Amino acid sequence: MQVAIVSIIEDARVEMLAGLELPGLNRLWTEFHDAPSSGINTAQRMFERLSRALIDPNFHTDDGWAEKGKRMFYQARDSWDDPRISRAIGNILGNELGQLRVQFNAKDYVPNPVYRDDNNGLWAFPEAPSEDMQAHDLNVDLVEARRTTRGNKKNSKMQEETSENENEKYGIAKPSTVDEKSGRLIAKLPEFDYTANKLRKDWVSILEYRNRLGSSKYLDYIENEYSEVIQKSERLFSSLSLGPSKKLKRQAEGENLDLDASVDALISIRTKTAPEQNIFENRSKPSRSLAIHLLLDTSESTRALVPNSSKSILELEREAAAILVKSFNKTRDPFAITGFSSNGRHDVRIQTVKQFDEEFGMSNEMSLAGLASGYSTRMGAALRYCGTSFNKTLTDRKLILLVTDGEPSDIDVNDAKYLKFDTKRAVSELKNVQVDVFCVALGKQAGKHAEQIFGKSGCVSINNLSSLPTKLTNLYVKLTS
Repeated sequence: MQVAIVSIIEDARVEMLAGLELPGLNRLWTEFHDAPSSGINTAQRMFERLSRALIDPNFHTDDGWAEKGKRMFYQARDSWDDPRISRAIGNILGNELGQLRVQFNAKDYVPNPVYRDDNNGLWAFPEAPSEDMQAHDLNVDLVEARRTTRGNKKNSKMQEETSENENEKYGIAKPSTVDEKSGRLIAKLPEFDYTANKLRKDWVSILEYRNRLGSSKYLDYIENEYSEVIQKSERLFSSLSLGPSKKLKRQAEGENLDLDASVDALISIRTKTAPEQNIFENRSKPSRSLAIHLLLDTSESTRALVPNSSKSILELEREAAAILVKSFNKTRDPFAITGFSSNGRHDVRIQTVKQFDEEFGMSNEMSLAGLASGYSTRMGAALRYCGTSFNKTLTDRKLILLVTDGEPSDIDVNDAKYLKFDTKRAVSELKNVQVDVFCVALGKQAGKHAEQIFGKSGCVSINNLSSLPTKLTNLYVKLTS
C-alpha cells in the first residue's frame, strides 16, 4: 500500500514539473482523471481521488484524506524538484489510511488513470517476492503490518502507533517505519592511532542512513514555541556585519592611486605609448562569505531527559537547529545539517538533514524532526566527514558547529584516550585546510572533555541545557560577527 501511495505522489510531482515546462500537458492529462468528488471509500477509489486532486488544483472532494494529500503537496510546491517529498508525504498519508482501517489488496490494485504504469522501475523489490505485495513495501504501515502479520514475533516489537494529528500539533517525531539497516557506504576515512603515532588510512566506514521522518509541521511548532526567541535572533542576524571589504586594484576612479598601475602608466608615457587609464584603488562593498555545517550528536546518551524538563537532550538539539534555520533566512549563509552516531569503526552512521546545495524544504524539515537517539559517538570520523562537505563551497570562511553531550566513545574502543586523540587530530587537520571547528558541550562533564580536545577558545559549555535553543543562536552570532 505504501508503495502505491508514494508512487501516486511521485507521478504527480513529475507531471507537475513537466507541466511547468510544457503547460499543454496538464490539460491533456487532466482529461484522463474522472474520479468523482464523493463516493465509497475503498482504497482504489480513494487513490483515484487523490490522483485527481494532486494534478487538478481546481478539483475538490469530500474525501478528507485526499484533500490533506493535496494540501501537503501544494504546500511543498517549492520542493517539487526534490523526489524525497514523495516519500515524506506518502508516509504520512499511508499512516493515516491505516488508521482509517481501509482494506488494500495489492493483487487487485490497478494504477489509475490508464496512462500511468505501476512504477516498478522506481522500487528495489526483493529478488524472491512473496505472494503478499505488502511484504515489498519499503515503509510498511504499522497498523497494516500488525494486522497482516499478527502472531509474528518480529512484529511484536513494533512501537505503538502514534496519532499523526498529535505529532503534527506538537512537532514530535513519529515512530520510525524506516528500515534503519539500509546504510549506504559513502566514504572511507582515516583515523589517528596515538599508540602507534600513525594515521590509519581508510580505517573507518561512513554509512549514510535513510532518514526517519518526523512532523511536516515541525517549523510551525517551533515558531509557536519560540516566537520571541526567533524574533530576537532575526534582529540579531539582521545586525550582523557583512564582513570585510576587499581592495580593488586598477579602478577607473577611487580615493587612492594604485601604485602598480601608476608606475605602469608612467612607463607607458615615457615610452610614448597609450597609458593605462585605470590607475586608482578602491574598495568593494562589504560582503559576508561564510558556510556552516551544523553537526548534531544523536548518540544514545541524547535520549536522556533534561533536568526539570519533559524534553530529551536530542529534542533540544533539534529545536535549537530549527531556530537557526529560521534565522539563516536573514544572512543567507550556506548551511548543512547532519546527525551522527556510530556502532564501531565499520559503521559510523550519518543522517543527512540538509546539504549545502539544496534549499530547506518539507523533506528537510521532516528529517530534522525525525532525528532519533541511538548508538555511540565516534566524533573524529564525523568531523572529517563534515570537512569533506565544504569541497564545493566557495566561501572565505568555513565553520563546523558541533553540538554534543559527551566525549568521543565507541563499542570497539576500550582506551578512553584513543578517540579523544583522534578527534583532536581531526580538528587540527581541518584547521590546516581552513575549516574552523567549534564545539557546544552540553553539561559540565561534557565541557571538561571538550576543553581537552578543542581548547578553551574552541568550545563553550552550556550547563542549563533547557537554554540551548536560545544560546545556540546567540553563540552563532558571536562566532560569525
